[in-house]
Amino acid sequence: MKLALNAGLLVMLLVMNFSSAVKSSEFQITADSSIQQYPAIYGNFVVWDDDRNGNWDIYGYDLSTENEFQITKDISDQQCPAIYKKHCGMGRLQEG
Repeated sequence: MKLALNAGLLVMLLVMNFSSAVKSSEFQITADSSIQQYPAIYGNFVVWDDDRNGNWDIYGYDLSTENEFQITKDISDQQCPAIYKKHCGMGRLQEG
């Protein structure tokens, strides 16, 4: 599901813990006030479009290390990331 977030809103992640009872917790993964949109999640990684540099770049967040990182830095726009497992434990990030 694609989700567009307006300026001033933050990318949030809802983590579900499926045990005998469903528990959930929501936490902030980026504090930048620019527009972040179209998050994709696979395993411990979240990726999204981010307009903080004046053009669309792709950023990521590693849930296991709690680190945010920039994935693309080109002066043109990069948007609509998809992240998934390709085969044999190999992961892939693809721009849509």
